[in-house]
Amino acid sequence: MKMCGACTATSLSRLAECFGIPHTVVGGFDALTATAMVRRWIGTYDHGGVEKAMRKSKIAFKFACERLGSAVFFWTFTFRDCLDVNEARRQWNTFLTRLRKRYPNFHGVRIFEMHEHHGVHVHLLTTRWISVVDLREIIATARKTNWGRIHVVRARHGISSYLAKYLSKDRPACLKGWRLWAGFGQWEWTRVKDVIFESMFSRLYRACSVAFNWKGNKHFFERMRLVFALEMRTISEGWDVGKGPLGKPFGMCSIGELLGVPIIGTVMKTSG
Repeated sequence: MKMCGACTATSLSRLAECFGIPHTVVGGFDALTATAMVRRWIGTYDHGGVEKAMRKSKIAFKFACERLGSAVFFWTFTFRDCLDVNEARRQWNTFLTRLRKRYPNFHGVRIFEMHEHHGVHVHLLTTRWISVVDLREIIATARKTNWGRIHVVRARHGISSYLAKYLSKDRPACLKGWRLWAGFGQWEWTRVKDVIFESMFSRLYRACSVAFNWKGNKHFFERMRLVFALEMRTISEGWDVGKGPLGKPFGMCSIGELLGVPIIGTVMKTSG
């Protein structure tokens, strides 16, 4: 969300004018409702001007791929039959363990793809070439494996963007709870937790986390609603980020002071 000097005005109507939003969009609504409507109008749910498809996982994946360098090989592993996803993951983990036992320095990035007709595919980006014949020998030493086609080529420029598209697709129900991508081997890859969006929303969320000792994901939606409202209040009242009325840090303010309305209970300030 781009800011301008006029955004320090004290009314939602003035804020709407800053973004060219008709007054009817926000007029007559409370702050929480107006916040959601303004966001919907200007399309800033991603908090920071980042394309909505470029979520943290996708960004971390692309950073990790870049750290592998330019001499990278692109592998695709498929199963002979369409397997249950849990069995496919078990067979992949077994194979990768045996592979790294023979080649201790083998490392890279793995991504799962759910193919419409053939089930789970496994893609790898690695810095090492290994003969497919050698891979077949490793597979032959494992019992009850179902590996089919194995293909490897030198990765072309932009391959990470090609693979990252799988992270933007709707996740199949059978892959809920799976890590669609992960690094493996002994190297330092970029993890999702390493990616931080620097925006007003993210700064407010971090300020609230410190002030209210937020831990875990308990009361997640209440927290998000609070930060949405605080973003609107910070803009409309001209507050410094992380500070409320009279320049007081969030930790010294009640929820009622921050929202400008009386609040019963303190569910959003719990640390559970």
